[in-house]
Amino acid sequence: MRGIKRLPALSQHAPSRYFLLFIVLFTQGFPLGLFFIAIPTWLAANGVAPGLIGGYVGVATLPWSFKFLAGLLIDRYPYLPMGKRRAWLLLSQILIVASLLSSAYAAPAASEVTMLAAIAFAVNAACAFQDAAINGMAVDLVPDDERARANGILIAGEALGTAIGTGLSGILLARIGVDAALGLMALFVVLAVSLLLITRERPGERLLPWTSGVASQETRAHTAQAWGPLLRAVWSAIWRRDSILLAAALMLMGFTYGLYVVIAPVIAINFGGWSDEDFSALNGLASLVAAVAGMLVFGGLVDRIGTRIGGTAGMLNYALIGIVFVLMAPYWDAPSLFVIIIFTAFLTDALMRVATYATAMRLCDLRVAATQYALYLALISVGTIASGVMVGWLDDNGGTTLILLVGSGAGLLGTIAFCAIRAPAQSAEAPRNAF
Repeated sequence: MRGIKRLPALSQHAPSRYFLLFIVLFTQGFPLGLFFIAIPTWLAANGVAPGLIGGYVGVATLPWSFKFLAGLLIDRYPYLPMGKRRAWLLLSQILIVASLLSSAYAAPAASEVTMLAAIAFAVNAACAFQDAAINGMAVDLVPDDERARANGILIAGEALGTAIGTGLSGILLARIGVDAALGLMALFVVLAVSLLLITRERPGERLLPWTSGVASQETRAHTAQAWGPLLRAVWSAIWRRDSILLAAALMLMGFTYGLYVVIAPVIAINFGGWSDEDFSALNGLASLVAAVAGMLVFGGLVDRIGTRIGGTAGMLNYALIGIVFVLMAPYWDAPSLFVIIIFTAFLTDALMRVATYATAMRLCDLRVAATQYALYLALISVGTIASGVMVGWLDDNGGTTLILLVGSGAGLLGTIAFCAIRAPAQSAEAPRNAF
């Protein structure tokens, strides 16, 4: 225990801070790869209609649209002796493990789409709570001049976990069953739980509720003591001009993403001749390459060129992917086409998220960072849910071509909105005695 007490606090040690952020998002990526890539691909391979797959994706995404409610609870009721976010982060990780293990016991078949959607909803609800806590921690502890780099690490961690989770779960789904995939994902989340148990946010805090330690003065100063001031601070923060533009851009980005997630495996399997296992492996490899690029290239690049240029370039390229896909329709049966497009999509997504998430951090008020940042990211899920609602109608009235073109149109509108943002140089500081 004495050795553990000498571990540097996250607020004082950048390598420890980055490592924890990476590990938490890395383990979070495992269930995301399972529920948003491997299972939709598995469903498509088992003959499930695009409309039902879209409904599944919408239900799985739904908890992320309410992530700001988790942020409100985290901001309002922190257990300060353990830090502002860490107790909530531990609780959410325990819930993820419990949800995955209990779902593995149920072991639904591909035909049981409703049960799969319910399982995806439960696990993603716990993941969304964890995401709100870790993102609030990042806004609190990462200096402004490190935020693009930190977002590169965060996105790389999640992308790497998604890559490995997608590849492993795709193999397990095809060869053993959904119960094995769910069980393995739970084991990886335990890794983050173990690391968080020996890490403090700030010096002098408790590792666990029954150990010694006290809340820091800095944390107390930025913590809400009542709902009224907290809600007023959130309301003021989200109705600024740049917040509204960012909200629109993120929602449209999520809409485009949702359409791509549904239609890509359908095209690959029904037109390209891919198996569900091979297509999941391709997505996993592309996610792995994007993770490395996000951590080693895009974070530093966005720090140099600025979030506006980086985000606009990423969102524009993301929007154009759908148009290129439509133009290349005669070549959908060429394996190299899917390799190029999938790799381009994952790399573009990494660049786009590094820039847009760093912009979101800069727009956050430190008093309500978990809530505001969670609200921004929840809007991506709102867009994805909307795409899940619409994809069946689009498929009935225009097929894959209409789905891709509508996704590209939404992406172009999002690019325009993001380009108009004038992000501040640093996050808004909380006024003294604000609460």
